[in-house]
Amino acid sequence: MDSAYKLAANILKIINQIAFIIQLILVVYMFLVTAQWFLNLLDIGLLNFMAGAAESITISMHNIYDEKIIVGKNELDPAILVFDILGMVVLVSLNFLKEFNIQKTKEIDSALEKIRVQREVEFNKKLQAEFEAKMRVFSNYAIIVTFIVKNLFVDDVFTGKDASAGIKEHEQLAFKTLYAAVKDIPNCKFARNGNQLILTSNHFDSIDKVLTTIDLATARIRQNFKKEKWLLTNYMAVETFDNKTTIKEVYPNLIKLIKLKIPNEIVCMGNFQLRYGLLTRKLFNVYQNGLYDLGDGKDTNIYSLVKII
Repeated sequence: MDSAYKLAANILKIINQIAFIIQLILVVYMFLVTAQWFLNLLDIGLLNFMAGAAESITISMHNIYDEKIIVGKNELDPAILVFDILGMVVLVSLNFLKEFNIQKTKEIDSALEKIRVQREVEFNKKLQAEFEAKMRVFSNYAIIVTFIVKNLFVDDVFTGKDASAGIKEHEQLAFKTLYAAVKDIPNCKFARNGNQLILTSNHFDSIDKVLTTIDLATARIRQNFKKEKWLLTNYMAVETFDNKTTIKEVYPNLIKLIKLKIPNEIVCMGNFQLRYGLLTRKLFNVYQNGLYDLGDGKDTNIYSLVKII
């Protein structure tokens, strides 16, 4: 289709170029013939080299108009003037033809642009579909949560008391409270590694429910601890992976995110951000937190998930 449009546009452009050349030649020819005729009336032989052409035109025009014009005592043959009038008609006609072709060329260009845009849209849709198909393979996710507890009421420098007393107990309490909040969520598995709670699932559609439950639970735990003069800081990271990948392969990335020490936020990498973006309904906004060196000497985009109010 577009090849036919392009061929038509090229033909119209060639016609316009030919029309322009004809107009240029005709204008020059008319000027020289008319100037020779006028100068001949004044007995000036400056353009006598055009006399043959003027005579041929005069003979040709007599087939159209063979009347004489009387000017005073002189008889004037208007054949050249008739030729000029016909020439002007041809010039105007060619001008109209050029304008018509220009308009048609614009219409063809507009049609080609629509075809180009449509193909670009279809191509982008195809790329998007391929991208989504590849990303939907990442149907699993893993979440790691760790707590840091500090007694706000005890400072061993000034009180002589052990500031670490009770920390382990409060960390255990925080983990037990969080586990109690999430343990009944379907299709989730849990593991404990020191001060880390690890949650995995192979149902990505449940990610919002799990993140919301953890977010609310940690906020509630922090608030309760604060009332008892204990500062609770949680670090949380989430990552997605496919069925060919094990949690052992994902775990190092989660640890890298935890080591960034971004307090009380849910952080992730670009892979999770892209997969999460495919959800139809989302309860979290994903913001770029910044560029961080994860230990490989390269800056990596890190994102934070913030609950939509």
